[in-house]
Amino acid sequence: MVEETVAVVMVAEIEIEGKSSVSKNYTINTCLLGYNIPSIFKGNFMKKILLTLLLALSTFLQASDDAPSFSLTTIDDKNITINQLNFSETETGLEFKEFKGKAVLLALWGHRCPPCLKEIPEFISLTKKHKDDLEIVAIEAQGYPADKVKEFVTNHQMNYNVVAGADYNNFINYIASMAGYSRGIPLPLLIGINKKGEVEHLQAGLIREDELEMLVKELND
Repeated sequence: MVEETVAVVMVAEIEIEGKSSVSKNYTINTCLLGYNIPSIFKGNFMKKILLTLLLALSTFLQASDDAPSFSLTTIDDKNITINQLNFSETETGLEFKEFKGKAVLLALWGHRCPPCLKEIPEFISLTKKHKDDLEIVAIEAQGYPADKVKEFVTNHQMNYNVVAGADYNNFINYIASMAGYSRGIPLPLLIGINKKGEVEHLQAGLIREDELEMLVKELND
């Protein structure tokens, strides 16, 4: 049985155009590894947050002298090799060796996360529509055992690449550091990588199918 999302009210002080502003009564349709985290900032608020996270991601990647590499195995035994790319001193990205020439949506999700469950039909639909230009790699990040993840995938008819994250905490921690999260990961978390390996999008929280369609188009341009 799916746990209910609890709305959390938060007062947050944010600096906008040189002035201190207080926002309140915002809630987020997001889970933090099994429980909810406070505050959603819409419109310009969210844009500022996403920009900050992308800058944090870029800084983290540039700070690494030895580009890391990871090898993941999906629940249906497909291998996925992920390498950090260094295009220049200021431009970095992620290479999915088996998916060269395709856009990639890297998603962290949880089996107890209601908004994550809402994304599943959207990802199924996207995979059917974009067989030739998109791969979705979804990593379960709430520690569900591999056999349970496999059963979950079968029950929900998930037709994309699913990885049991319980076996790959090192990669999950890497992604968390990339995105600037040091005290927990908001779920769902989506990273959009274009067909050249450049990271173009980072978003915490549920995203609508029409927005996903626009994102896939942008990643393939």
